[in-house]
Amino acid sequence: MKKIKYILLLILSMSLQSCFPDDIAVTTHSLGDSKIGSVEMTKFYSNQLYFNLNSNTVVKQNVLTEWDLGFECSPYGYHIVLNHAKIMSIAHTNKTVFNEITNYDSLKFKYEGSEGYLDSTAIGNWWTNDNGKILSKNEVMIVNRGTSDKGRAVGYKKIQLLDFTNAYLIKYANLDGSEESTISIPKNSELIFQSFTFESGGRIVDIEPKALDWDIVFTRYTQFFNEVGYETYSVVGVFINTKYVSVSADSTYTKKFEEIKITDVPSYVFTNKRDAIGYDWKKYKFDAESYAIDSKKIYLIKISHSIGEVKYYKMRFTDFYKNINGKLEKGYPKFEFLPL
Repeated sequence: MKKIKYILLLILSMSLQSCFPDDIAVTTHSLGDSKIGSVEMTKFYSNQLYFNLNSNTVVKQNVLTEWDLGFECSPYGYHIVLNHAKIMSIAHTNKTVFNEITNYDSLKFKYEGSEGYLDSTAIGNWWTNDNGKILSKNEVMIVNRGTSDKGRAVGYKKIQLLDFTNAYLIKYANLDGSEESTISIPKNSELIFQSFTFESGGRIVDIEPKALDWDIVFTRYTQFFNEVGYETYSVVGVFINTKYVSVSADSTYTKKFEEIKITDVPSYVFTNKRDAIGYDWKKYKFDAESYAIDSKKIYLIKISHSIGEVKYYKMRFTDFYKNINGKLEKGYPKFEFLPL
């Protein structure tokens, strides 16, 4: 019963819409005043905001509906991800003739996991590797484009990955075959994913900042629950830059925020799971009909750039509301952080 009640609170909220490596230098800091960061997702959680801890700034932001697919930009990676903020999903047809696919009857749709594991994306491996040559399986897939920030269904598209030579070549259309088009999407070595939208006939869109420029992103995302009838919901939280950032979440409350020092770091285990910070730094209180912040939950953040420098921060959340015209509105996370 307690578990079901917790799931229901998510529905309610959305209806309202180890050790130091010897060969890497660790940058230490004198303990001074903490920094206070804040972002404006707005009350419908419409914005995705990329944040840099060192500069204490939002380096880039977008409305969550501005993109549909992300194309991996690492030199030897070819994965494609769905926009997690829109509760998107995909169905595999196991067929290769594009014009034969006109509906999604009896097909099962798969959602993107929040962990960000590229070996288990919803689209999966659309290719085979033949001695270094990427060959498409040519499978036709159906994309459920999910919902808008206001909860409106966006619709469906069918897609077919045709090739990768110097860029991803993708064909797409409406299910009835109308508005068929093909686009070439090159990799951008400065990004983790190159973004694409089906809007306006389909085009590449400028969403992500350069990978070196951001550490965390505030966003909606799809979360799974082991409860029949409540399996998939959109939650509001934080993803990390999985290329350079790893996190250890301390919810044991054995040390206060002020007490954690750089010498404590070796006792923590870090992970680069995309949702390592996640959404559960806040809880919904039914009696007060509002969110309460778990300010005792502390996150240790490790940033390892290719230049060989490692930085550590400690962070905790302090608020989720902002006073706007005399009324407290949700969707404005505030957090305290400090370099170690």
